[in-house]
Amino acid sequence: MTETSNPVPPRGAGGTSTNAFISVNSRTLTDDEINRVVESVGRCVTVPIDLEDLEAVIEENLARADRNVARESKRNDPNFIEEISDDELFLDEPTPEPFTPLPKPFPGNKVSQAFSFLNTLTPNTAKRVVGALTGADTSSSNVTVPSSTSTDTLVFKDSETVIMKTADTGTEIPKPILNLTKAKIHVPLTLLTLASLRKIHLDPSCVKMKKGLVLDDPKKSVMDTSTFPAELTLPADRFYEAYSNFLKMMALIADEATIRQFVEHRNFCLSRDEFSEDWNAVLNFDIEIR
Repeated sequence: MTETSNPVPPRGAGGTSTNAFISVNSRTLTDDEINRVVESVGRCVTVPIDLEDLEAVIEENLARADRNVARESKRNDPNFIEEISDDELFLDEPTPEPFTPLPKPFPGNKVSQAFSFLNTLTPNTAKRVVGALTGADTSSSNVTVPSSTSTDTLVFKDSETVIMKTADTGTEIPKPILNLTKAKIHVPLTLLTLASLRKIHLDPSCVKMKKGLVLDDPKKSVMDTSTFPAELTLPADRFYEAYSNFLKMMALIADEATIRQFVEHRNFCLSRDEFSEDWNAVLNFDIEIR
């Protein structure tokens, strides 16, 4: 049986008293003191963050924003005299990898699979399946099961395939625009975007004719380009698209040397380091050249 003794302060080396190490003012810490201790300990503990994990980076940035707000509140508090750490910088969010959708299965594969499945069945069972799908009378001997080697399994045949012509795409240069070039009137790039060309092809009534625009022949009616967006409103991401149609238009009215010069001019504009930042300057330069 073990005897229990009254708790007393431990003795030091050689029986030296340790009473001097016991605080006479021992008390319970307040909530504010506990929070400061926790904050101090928290600053010393660093949890690794996966910088490639977008959700983890966003969560950390939100936490840093909250801590920065708390620091700012303490700085504005005249009664708070403790040292306040600097605001935390935000982490750069990783760029997500571009999503490439999986290609849809080619319909012909499903047809081939269906025929292959029918070929695994007995003739009578296959006839009943075909009859159920087509509504044919399965009692008749005229119901035939398609063979995987039959020409009917072909999805595309040369005799039934029609290749879409370029003119069907709605991007051919309309005659009213060509007439502007023949009258030596500037054609704005906003008139050559895919949206504008398709609008003209699908709704010819949107083209308004006007006289007095041709100085050599004031009575000549030509297309009024003011009914379309102003050229200076062209966004930078539509420049290449519109200029490609401009070159297509030039191929109908200019020689190869002239076209080559405009190709070099387009490439020069696109190669500018400040293309996006100084887009207005690039566009004004392009308009002046054209």
